[in-house]
Amino acid sequence: MELGNLMMGNSRGNFTVNRDWQTQFHEFLDVCGFDNYGHIDDKELDIYKQEETSGNETDVWFENDVFIIRPYYWGDEETFCVRPNFVFKPTGFELQWYKYPFRDSYMNQDISFNTLLDILKQCENSLVPERV
Repeated sequence: MELGNLMMGNSRGNFTVNRDWQTQFHEFLDVCGFDNYGHIDDKELDIYKQEETSGNETDVWFENDVFIIRPYYWGDEETFCVRPNFVFKPTGFELQWYKYPFRDSYMNQDISFNTLLDILKQCENSLVPERV
């Protein structure tokens, strides 16, 4: 665990994530219209969900029926800090990372790389079926 993450305690989980998986996750983000942090980068995907914190900060994320992508939250409110950055709703699979995807990352289920690829394909299909 990175020192900053250890001190802030944001990214935690049962299983560490292989950082080698980062390239495929970034490709998924790009194809689906997100930047490499999980922010919406595609004008067609202008739907964000957001919630105000008690400190007048805003937590933002994208959500549909299949998955949630939540960029790293830079604020101090514990409720928002502990939320997963990626959720695959059909199985409850979650990823948490420190500052950007796959940096000091953890997952709640011990899945294989091929399972991750399948999850990402299902998420992509839920968002942009005409591109597949």
